[in-house]
Amino acid sequence: MNVELPGSNAKKNTLSLGAVPRVDLLPPEIRLHQQSRRLRRKLATGVAGAALVVAVGFGGTVVLELQAEARLAAEQQRTAALVAEQAQYSEVIDVNRRIGLIETARSLGTSTEVLWKRILDEYRSALPDGATITSAALTGRAPWEPQAAPAGPLRSASVAQVAITAVTDAVPDATAWLRRIAELPTIADASLNTIASVDGAWTTTVTFNVNTEGLAGRFPDPEGAPASVPGTGSDAEPVEAAAATGANE
Repeated sequence: MNVELPGSNAKKNTLSLGAVPRVDLLPPEIRLHQQSRRLRRKLATGVAGAALVVAVGFGGTVVLELQAEARLAAEQQRTAALVAEQAQYSEVIDVNRRIGLIETARSLGTSTEVLWKRILDEYRSALPDGATITSAALTGRAPWEPQAAPAGPLRSASVAQVAITAVTDAVPDATAWLRRIAELPTIADASLNTIASVDGAWTTTVTFNVNTEGLAGRFPDPEGAPASVPGTGSDAEPVEAAAATGANE
């Protein structure tokens, strides 16, 4: 039973009737010691937990490292086995390499091969009636030479050039003649050089450029073949051929 005394502090002046009397005789130092001991236990528990986490992480790292070393050793063994197997076919590999080099050289060597006969046959079909070819100068380029730039802004790029002289009994219609030449599939463009009267006949010289349709293209470039040979210059001499008089025979 508790009785509160009026006019005084309720907590300090509360009487406990029938309660067991208790007195705390422990010194404050003992209480501080007990509190510090509990704090030390908590700190020890935290340190032990952190050490456990570090140990688990270290163990996981060691396991991963061992797995990586095992995979590396397996790949090294596999590589060694492949190298040993490849050594058994070294001759075949060397032969294939040589074949590739030969194909590349063949493709490069024939990359500028021109179908001169086809070009001359097409040109004959464009000649005026009764015209006769008296001479033809055929100019191409070597495989290691760069492609020649057009001679002017109105000229097309070409892979070869042909200058042909023809003789007619009458003055030729140059405009119609050039139009027929320009329609040929292998001709990039054409120009009239000269028209002259010689001994009662008319001599006409026409120069025309050959486009890529005039290339033979017998051996297409293999995959990875070089486009040109290093160390060549643009001042190399062109490849030329001259057809004898009577080329239309």
